[in-house]
Amino acid sequence: MTGANRLTRTPGYVNRVTVIGYPNSDDDPADQAIRCTTLTSRLDDHKQLRMRCDGFYSGTSGSPWLAHFNEKTKTGELIGVLGGLNGGGPDGDDSDQLSYSPVNDEEIFKLYLDAINGREPRRS
Repeated sequence: MTGANRLTRTPGYVNRVTVIGYPNSDDDPADQAIRCTTLTSRLDDHKQLRMRCDGFYSGTSGSPWLAHFNEKTKTGELIGVLGGLNGGGPDGDDSDQLSYSPVNDEEIFKLYLDAINGREPRRS
């Protein structure tokens, strides 16, 4: 049996998420997936989430932020993806420890509907 992560609106800024990513092999010679379960918070002065987890180096952009992660099925509700401000995190010493995600709001769902219906995206 296989499953899929369900695209879901971000319910708020504080969420328990499981994030799974694949760092660039230059940063992770073992070339293994990394995983972290943590609480999110609001990125100051932005409509984005932030999380603190070590090891999310270059290459992890686009990693899913999954709420209600089910260990048995390895699926959850997709409430964000690693990306956003500065490509998904700060520059400097904390660059592998802090990550950002845009909020899944109405604009995400408009874009999703355009994609599945083969339409050019409509911008507000």
